[in-house]
Amino acid sequence: MFVLGISLVSCPFSTAATTVNSVREEEVAISQLMKQIAARPEFGEMTRLNTEVIARLKTLLHSPNSYDYPFDSLLHIGKVVSPDGNWRIFTWNNPLPGGFQKMFGFLQVRMENEGPVVVYDLIDSRSKIPTPMTQVLTPQQWYGALYYQTVKKKAGKVIYYALIGVDLNDLFTSKRVIDILYFDEQGNPHFGAPIFDNGKRLFSRVIFEYSAKATMMMRYMDESDMIIFDHLSPSEPQYVNDFRFYGPDFSYDGFKFEKGKWLLHSDLDMRNPKRPLPKNKPVVKVFDSIKP
Repeated sequence: MFVLGISLVSCPFSTAATTVNSVREEEVAISQLMKQIAARPEFGEMTRLNTEVIARLKTLLHSPNSYDYPFDSLLHIGKVVSPDGNWRIFTWNNPLPGGFQKMFGFLQVRMENEGPVVVYDLIDSRSKIPTPMTQVLTPQQWYGALYYQTVKKKAGKVIYYALIGVDLNDLFTSKRVIDILYFDEQGNPHFGAPIFDNGKRLFSRVIFEYSAKATMMMRYMDESDMIIFDHLSPSEPQYVNDFRFYGPDFSYDGFKFEKGKWLLHSDLDMRNPKRPLPKNKPVVKVFDSIKP
């Protein structure tokens, strides 16, 4: 799987990766390294292999010829491409002792066709972010997640990309994350923006935590133009706020982009996702499954 942390990299690319064939050869080499990591070697050996993956992939992504290369055969590294083709994110994770996860990733940007390629390291800083749901972060402070989908929306002159991903967290809980990626006037990337509205306050990103034994659905759906997700509830009343016991309760909520914000709607009828939302449908709090 994959994950991101962030920081601008100024690493010169190797002349060995300047043709399509050499990019393909590097893809195969990196895939073989990831295959060895997936076999769960001793921790020290896994760290050594992953360090080589980071160095080789960073160098490769700096190659101008790599930007249009699909990397469809890159094993165990996830890739999300922006709808407008301006950037790509590569993410993956390594298991740590005690059941924790370490996220890694790169953001590769090319804002103009045939323009320069810029690469940012994504630095997993989840344990160092005191209030992740309200902070706007840099690549060096990235709230790591394994992204699998993105949605592009515009508010005024700013383009916001919603990033939907998963954080395997630890042995007891997993998390689903909706983050925001946007670029400022100087072209610098930022993660998070206060545009998630639950009717009471704004959040820069949303993080749902639930039992590692459960599976939470969260996807953007074209037919409803919404990010739809399972509503999470504790299995028993005494487990309120103990997310080891949270899971889907067979109801659904969602975010719809309206007037420059992702507005929260609850109790959606998933039997007819194209059905318009009631005009006066209240936006209610369903963040009971999220740590503040």
